[in-house]
Amino acid sequence: MNMLKKERLTQIIIFVVSMLIVGFLLWYINYLNPHFYKTIWQLSARGDIMGLSEYIASFGYFSAIITIVLLAICNMTGLPTIPFLTVAGIIFGIIPGIIISWLGEFIGCILSFVFTRFFFRAHAEKLIEKNNMLTRLDSYSNMKSMLIARSIPYSPNILITALGAVSSLSFKTHFWATFIGKWPSVIIEVFLGHDLLNLAEHGLRFIFLVVLCIAGYFYMRWRKNSKNRK
Repeated sequence: MNMLKKERLTQIIIFVVSMLIVGFLLWYINYLNPHFYKTIWQLSARGDIMGLSEYIASFGYFSAIITIVLLAICNMTGLPTIPFLTVAGIIFGIIPGIIISWLGEFIGCILSFVFTRFFFRAHAEKLIEKNNMLTRLDSYSNMKSMLIARSIPYSPNILITALGAVSSLSFKTHFWATFIGKWPSVIIEVFLGHDLLNLAEHGLRFIFLVVLCIAGYFYMRWRKNSKNRK
């Protein structure tokens, strides 16, 4: 068996085992509470973050696993992750919330990458074409570009995953780029969500992080334009 086939088989095994675990957890959550998904959807649609936090926290120790699963699903489907990143910070506190959020986002991105590359490649190409990003495809085939893309807060994870999956980026490179890159984005997103709901106590930190994000955005644009002019 050559290396390419061996890598492909390893990825498929990882994906199948992971999906079986995620599927079991989804079923078990529904078994514990048949109205769980309906309630989550209604609270999220209303933007009721406090209500969402209280509801997930009501599951006790199991709430951490629920948060990880929900974040993984959001990253695999393109649903917004902001409510659950904010909820993680509120329920578990900043540091545990960041770790739990990172796990959910990392797992979701990895599963989405494998799923897209082997089962939904044609759909990924249509998504990239729809977003006029065909010209950027080659730039996402290396570690540095993927790591930077994953590090940007509130970036469209499903689109970045699609770009990586369709490009020549290897599974190993994507794995490590996501493993490292998701930390900065998750840290900022959890902090911003937590502090936004606690402005009276953390207003200065919230403003500092917002300014930092804006400065980072303009720096990236300036760097990109500088490269284009060369």
